[in-house]
Amino acid sequence: MAKARARFRIRPRFFVFLFIVIFLIGMGIRYAIRPYQQVEIQWGGLTIGRVEQGTIVWNETLSVNKDTGKINYLVAEGESVEAEDPLVQVYRVGYSDTYVNNVLEIQQNILTYLLDRMSDQVDPQLTLLQNEIAVQVKEISACQLAGKTSDVLWREARLRQALLDRRTYLVEQAQNDPYLQRLLQQEQEALANVSDYISSIGAPSAGLVSFYFDGCEELNLSTLQGKTYSQIKEILKAADGIKKLQQQGYTPLFKIIDGNRWVYAVLATSARSYQVDQMYEIVFEGYSDYVFLGKYTGEVVDNNQRVLLFDITQPPGALLNAREIGASIGKYYEGLKVPVAALKKQGGQTGVLRIDDGKKTFMPVTVIAQDAGYAIVEQAGGDGVLEVGMQVVGGR
Repeated sequence: MAKARARFRIRPRFFVFLFIVIFLIGMGIRYAIRPYQQVEIQWGGLTIGRVEQGTIVWNETLSVNKDTGKINYLVAEGESVEAEDPLVQVYRVGYSDTYVNNVLEIQQNILTYLLDRMSDQVDPQLTLLQNEIAVQVKEISACQLAGKTSDVLWREARLRQALLDRRTYLVEQAQNDPYLQRLLQQEQEALANVSDYISSIGAPSAGLVSFYFDGCEELNLSTLQGKTYSQIKEILKAADGIKKLQQQGYTPLFKIIDGNRWVYAVLATSARSYQVDQMYEIVFEGYSDYVFLGKYTGEVVDNNQRVLLFDITQPPGALLNAREIGASIGKYYEGLKVPVAALKKQGGQTGVLRIDDGKKTFMPVTVIAQDAGYAIVEQAGGDGVLEVGMQVVGGR
C-alpha cells in the first residue's frame, strides 16, 4: 500500500516575515525615488561660544569725604561729566538749615524787588526766561509722578540754570539801584556764613557718574594686574571696602567710571581655547539687548584656577552698576552659510552636492564653524567655484 504524502503547512510566522521583507523593500524604493531637498547657499554669520561666570572690573575712581553731614546731589546716576564738573554739595557736620534759610530769604527779597521794578514793563526777554522756568517746573512735576528719579535731577539742573539766567538778567537791568546794592551786600555776607559749612566737590576726571557702592571698589583696573582667582574671589566675598572706609569716618560720595575701557574677568577652573588678541562677542546675562566686543588679552593661572581677561571699549550702558555676572562669550564667524543637513561625506572628505541642471557635483569644503542648525564653510577644492545663491542638496 503506497504511503500518503505529507502535506506542507505554512506557519503563520512566515507571513509575518514576508510582510516585513515587502515593507522594507517598499521603503527603500520610496526613499530612492523621493526628491531631494534643494537649499541655497547664503552669506551669513554664526556665533559659537560658551557661558562663563566672572566679574566686571571697572576703571573707576572713588571719591570720599570726612566729617560729612548731608549730601546734595547735582547730577543724575550714569550721567557723562567732564573733569571738575560739580557733582555734589557736601554739608559739614555742625551745619544748620538756619544759615541757608537766611540766604534764601534774602535772595527772595532780591527777586521780589527786581520783579516789582519790571512789573509795569513789557519785556520780551524776561517773558522768555519766565516761560523756561515754568516749563522746567512742569516737567519736574511730571517726572516725579512717573518715578523718573534721574530725569528729575537733570530737570532740576536745568531749572537752576533758568533761575540763574533770570536773576542775572534782572540784576543787569538795575545795576545802579542803591537799594539793590544793599540787598546784594547782605546776600554776600549770608553766603560767607554758609560757605564755612558747604563745599562743592567736582569730578576728578571725565567719565560716567555712579552713586552705587558694593564694597568691591578696591578691585579696579589699577589693582587687577596679576590678581589670581582666589584673590578676586576673596574680594568679592568680603565686599567690605566701603565698610572699612566708614569705620575710619569717611563717607563715599560718588564714583567716576571710565566708560571707554573696562574688563570682564572670567573665573574658570579649567583651560579654555580663547586666542590672545582675538575679538569675541560677549552677551551678559539679563542684558540680551546689548552685544559687546571683548578683546582677549590673556590669563592669570594659579594651579587649575584661571582668570581670563577680556578688554571692552564700548560704553557699558545699563551695565554700569553690575559686578558679578555671567555671560555668553563667542566667536563670530561670517562666510558661506549652509544648513548642517547639506554637509555630505565622500571618501572621507566633507563637502556639499552642488546642483546644476539636475546634475549633482560633489564640492569639498572646510567647515569653519558649526552649530546645531547651520555651518560656515569655505571651498576646499573641486571643479568650479562655490558661490552665494548656488543650489545644493540639503537632504531628503
